Amino acid sequence: MGKNKTPPKENIAQFMAGQTLLRQFELFKKLGPTAFIITNGQHPLPKDAWLQIERDRLLYHSQPTPKFTIYINIWRRATPPEWANVLAQAEIHLVMDHVDPEQSDPSWRIACEAKAVDFLRHLSVGTRPHSLSDIEATPPGRDVHELARYLRENPQDDRYFDLGLAGKGQPTWICTPTAPKISDAERKNNAMSLANGLRRALESAIASTDLRAKTSDRKGYKPNSMAQLARSWFVAEFPLLAALAASFEIIEDDEICDNLDIAIAAIHSELREIYIRPRYPMIAEQMKFVMAHELLHVGLRHDERQQGRDPFLWNVACDYAINDWLIEAGIGVLPSDGALFDIELRGYSAEEIYDRLTTDLRLMRKLQKLKTFRGFGETDVLAERSPV
Repeated sequence: MGKNKTPPKENIAQFMAGQTLLRQFELFKKLGPTAFIITNGQHPLPKDAWLQIERDRLLYHSQPTPKFTIYINIWRRATPPEWANVLAQAEIHLVMDHVDPEQSDPSWRIACEAKAVDFLRHLSVGTRPHSLSDIEATPPGRDVHELARYLRENPQDDRYFDLGLAGKGQPTWICTPTAPKISDAERKNNAMSLANGLRRALESAIASTDLRAKTSDRKGYKPNSMAQLARSWFVAEFPLLAALAASFEIIEDDEICDNLDIAIAAIHSELREIYIRPRYPMIAEQMKFVMAHELLHVGLRHDERQQGRDPFLWNVACDYAINDWLIEAGIGVLPSDGALFDIELRGYSAEEIYDRLTTDLRLMRKLQKLKTFRGFGETDVLAERSPV
């Protein structure tokens, strides 16, 4: 590939512009472990490659730590949006712990590439290069492990075989013999990095109101209930929150709701549980609104942002902000009960609304007639333990 020659300046300029473009996306401003990017041909790559990731060992205070290097095929002619897309896939592999020295099974690599491309296609980051395969539907299996098992059991399914970035049939990443295994701390840091990136992206999307909805065996678990269907809709329509929504268990049990004094719904971010009162009459569009409302409390870190404020007034302020955005975005239908919405508060942050609540007598009088989805004087973001 001419590694002794100087790559065209135009290629370098396009690649650098692609890097800049990628950092404009909130999720990718600071995602996952730091990787060194090499464009000077130190690592031989096939002509059809875009890049290859290498995991090696770096001694830091005499302790072996992972070192990531991304070797770029800078001889490739590509546009900045194409480079942004390719680099985004590489970073997703890093933050999702795909570059694992303990995984040598080809099905694992293919599954990782499929899950990364599926995750990326929902984000609209750059442009998928024509030379790279793409996927049109979410691959089977809830995670990489299940998809890898599916691929081993169904070798005839070749839909995901050419999604890699290092050339046809080549692994997108390699691990040197001295590369350290992925530690629990590394997995935790990566998970936190991805979660924080998703939250930043969500907050940015809400601030600009770019999202638009489409009209499209334990106690309290009902697999085909309206609440479960509402969450499935939310996962499908809002990929940035898909991982968050999928991580919560939905509990639909009147007795539990009675014990927790829940009139309609509530959420416990620490226990990853959403409580829905099944006896409360709701149509499907109202359930979508309630489900989105509760998940946004967690996605927008309302519990962490309380910072010493009165819990009920802070919850009310957050409810006003969430409901305003959901109504503006056309997501579901606001139930008539717990209708904390005021046109005069449109566009204000929860912090700004809280400050107004503590000084505006009109709003304070109105509060006496309204309630959250949990009930009068109750917060729908729970902190106490569940009685389940």
